Amino acid sequence: MEVTTRTGLEPGTLYPQLKRLERAGWLTSRLEDDTAWMNRATPGRGPGRRRTFYTLTAEGHRAARHEFQNRTPT
Repeated sequence: MEVTTRTGLEPGTLYPQLKRLERAGWLTSRLEDDTAWMNRATPGRGPGRRRTFYTLTAEGHRAARHEFQNRTPT
């Protein structure tokens, strides 16, 4: 949710892109651990969906740096 908020992209656009980057080896993902997930629970309700955290790999850092250095100003 934070990624969609910060980028302004719709989930249907963003999450397929994140999965592609992960398959390409540019990102890794991990689910929120059990303790953090349960600590977010609202009294009387469950904790909601478990969050997924994404991290750039070394290859992803190199690719991102390359893209930023070679981008064309708009």
